[in-house]
Amino acid sequence: MRDLTTVRAELDANRQQMIEAGIRLGLLHPETIKLSQQVDELHNEYVRLECIKN
Repeated sequence: MRDLTTVRAELDANRQQMIEAGIRLGLLHPETIKLSQQVDELHNEYVRLECIKN
């Protein structure tokens, strides 16, 4: 299982990529949507790890 720091770093990086894709390509572009889904998955993983930690 990955640790919180690793997941948080990946989440932050993917979020930035998603924002940049949204600006560059538009919010409905498939690449932006794909990145948004990845951010959602990473966020869910981060929350699960937070719950396990506490």
